[in-house]
Amino acid sequence: MKKIGLGIAILLFAVVLALCSSGMELLATGIGLVGLIFSVIGFLERG
Repeated sequence: MKKIGLGIAILLFAVVLALCSSGMELLATGIGLVGLIFSVIGFLERG
């Protein structure tokens, strides 16, 4: 289940990058990157 959560986090980050709107792309990328980092850290700590 842990690998599935990490995979979902990576896919959601890819969707955020693909759907960045013109004015908010930096904010959306920042939020997505922070979420991805926390997901990877959480996965590594449990593993």
